[in-house]
Amino acid sequence: MVIQGWREGLPGTHVGDRVLLSVPSELGYPDGNEDAGIAAGDTLVFVIDLLGAFGADTVSAQPDARETGEAAGLPVTVGGELGGPATVQVKAGSAPPTEVSTTTIAEGDGEPVGGAGTVVVSFAATGWDGTPGGSTWDLGAPEAIRLGAGTVFDDLVGRPVGSRVVTLIPASGGTPAIAAVVDIVGWVPPVE
Repeated sequence: MVIQGWREGLPGTHVGDRVLLSVPSELGYPDGNEDAGIAAGDTLVFVIDLLGAFGADTVSAQPDARETGEAAGLPVTVGGELGGPATVQVKAGSAPPTEVSTTTIAEGDGEPVGGAGTVVVSFAATGWDGTPGGSTWDLGAPEAIRLGAGTVFDDLVGRPVGSRVVTLIPASGGTPAIAAVVDIVGWVPPVE
């Protein structure tokens, strides 16, 4: 989910490294990216501080996370074992949510997610009408989300890394209500 120059330039570096990465146009944005002010043919130069790394063995909830018993009362069914990919389906006849809610269904024993920084998550989502909402497990990598931006991921603050939660999101602007199962893979504090 990053430019080819990052995929080629970062392997072999270590957490804690500061990397100066020069990416030629053909490994960045060969046709440019007008919204970002990048013209066709531009070489991109990045200074990257590697704050954390999350590999194939850390893309799901902790395999031995403590199940809370809260899953039974939800209007969705979560599939998949802890420690592996998950799925979510809306139970037939369930009323859609009218407000955002996040329920911990398995609690990990990692550090609690702080109120700022970046949370790293894997998730699968589905629309209340049954439309697929996507899955990071299908993409093969977790996603890093900045906290404090007013998204539903801000509800993860205070929950331990390694946990699995279910987030229910009401319909908005023509988009149906959404159910998501979210595994908290990691938390990276803000850089000071």
